[in-house]
Amino acid sequence: MKQVFPLFSAAKMSAAPRELEAKLSARISVGEAAGLLAALLFTCGFSWILATRYTAAADYQIYIRTAFGSTADYYYANWMLPVFSLLNALPLVPGYIVWSLLNIAGVFFAARIFGGKPFLMLVSYQFLAILYFGQITGIILGGMALFWWGLNRNRSLLAGIGLLICCTKFQIGVPVGLAMLIFGNIGWSTRIKALVVPAVGFGLSLIIYPGWPIDLLRHIQAVPPDSLASISFWRLAGPLALLFWIPPLVLPIQREQRIAALAAAAVIGLPYFQQADLILLYAFPFGYLPLLGLFGLTFKFFNWPSYFVLVWIPLIFYFTAMLPVRKIRWKVWQTNRQESDL
Repeated sequence: MKQVFPLFSAAKMSAAPRELEAKLSARISVGEAAGLLAALLFTCGFSWILATRYTAAADYQIYIRTAFGSTADYYYANWMLPVFSLLNALPLVPGYIVWSLLNIAGVFFAARIFGGKPFLMLVSYQFLAILYFGQITGIILGGMALFWWGLNRNRSLLAGIGLLICCTKFQIGVPVGLAMLIFGNIGWSTRIKALVVPAVGFGLSLIIYPGWPIDLLRHIQAVPPDSLASISFWRLAGPLALLFWIPPLVLPIQREQRIAALAAAAVIGLPYFQQADLILLYAFPFGYLPLLGLFGLTFKFFNWPSYFVLVWIPLIFYFTAMLPVRKIRWKVWQTNRQESDL
């Protein structure tokens, strides 16, 4: 699809099985290799900081503490807790390295599947923050890509595993996963089969951790997550931010563009969305969008309020995804005018 702006191209994810396979089987480019190398070097550096100063991997340490029953700062789905128990069996630094490698693999896989630029994603400010703090978002993104690949390749088991992984972080996985499930060009039997694994995983989590969803809701009400790094438009507009959900649902745009626009609406229209999670949008084929994330570097000078400037990224992404509507209307107007001239 042609470029709309020099830096941003209209969102179009490939859903064709052959194109998806071609993306996965393609040789690693020089840019991709450079991005992977940079991410690995940063992982080594952060591992050294963790080993010597214990100031890195704060989120990763929250995750593995759940193995001891400590969920004070844990705000995700409990079906991921067995994974953290396995990681806790490793020494701290090796476990963090394994976790970082999984994040790197998830981001690279998502870039290949959704059409983003792997190099820019892997060296973006947001991904470096994910690596430094040992967050889960790269793995969530990899699960989302596995879900999309599985849906379009009719691999329901893998699609279900991907959906279960990405829904671990509710504010990302639930809205975008539902958008893919509802608006993807797939049959209803595929949709239903893809829900089997998440349903089983959720059911087993209720057996192992009875009542955890209610406990989590109570915990969120009593101790809300730290919103200092949240870039949600909700902080400015309140519930009016929910209006951003309407255009992607009703405007005449392609399926893939609708999914991309709904992903941006999730960033804008939910009450809580961390700046590091912007890497969700970077996975889509919007050219050099990740470069805008470098504004996060202003944190060094302006502290937490500087992150809220990043709200312009999902807004630009959102309205760019809406632009094809204008192009469609223009083509219709031109066609009608030509017919009237005849």
